[in-house]
This record gives sequence, C-alpha cells and structure tokens, in this order.
Amino acid sequence: MVRCFSFRNVIHWFPCNADLDTNDWTPVDGVVTNSYVSTSSGEGGDTYCLNVEYEYTIDGTTYQGDKISYTSDISCNSWSKNADEDYPEGKEITVYVNPSNHREAVLDTGLSGVGFSTICICLFPLVGLVLLYYSVSQTFSKS
Repeated sequence: MVRCFSFRNVIHWFPCNADLDTNDWTPVDGVVTNSYVSTSSGEGGDTYCLNVEYEYTIDGTTYQGDKISYTSDISCNSWSKNADEDYPEGKEITVYVNPSNHREAVLDTGLSGVGFSTICICLFPLVGLVLLYYSVSQTFSKS
C-alpha cells in the first residue's frame, strides 16, 4: 500500500489535527448559557482561560457543550482577560456539530480554532524539516 505524503500526515500528532478535522462539521444555532474567564498566576504573570458553556438543538434533542476548540482546551491566552465579554449569557451563536456524534461540538472550526502558540509550535518544526530536506537534497544532487 502506497501512502501519499501530505501536510496533514506531518502534523498528525500535533493537537491542531483535531481542530482541522472539524472543518466539515454541521453549523447549527446555539445559545450561550454561561461564560467566564478563569485565572491562574505563575512566574510569568497571570494566564486567562476563556470558558463558554452553550446549548444547541438537533432533531428536537437539546445538547450542552463547552468546547471552544480542541486546542483551546490545552492552551490559554494570557491576553484574554475580558474574552468572556464576547460570549454574554443568552447570545445566539453558531455551534459546529460532528455529524457522526451530535454530542461533540465546537465554536471555532479548522484553523480558526487553533491558537497562535499552537500554530508556532506546529510551524517552526515544519519549517525546520523543509529546510533540512532542501539542504540534504542539494547535497546529494551535487554528488
């Protein structure tokens, strides 16, 4: 069996892979039921984590969710102290639902759900691999 090389195969083990898989999820109407910012303090200062709880209905069944994106679950933005102001209780929102499992939903799909720090973590090693490949291929082509 021949496997094709793709960018997706390279980042398979990065956390943003799950966010990329949400690109084709079904958009449905939802409503914010609660939002808040949790704070943790450390040597580098305060870190703020946005938490949003929401409801959405599919085929007469109401579901609850709290996932903004997969990478936001493992990474907080230190600059988002007032991020919950974007999600006041009662605000109508678009929720993206896994068509195979209606209990699984996110607010941000694809790369929009991937935080800046995660992009850097994914991008810098990838650039290094490309440069290494180019360097090695140039070395062997001169032989």
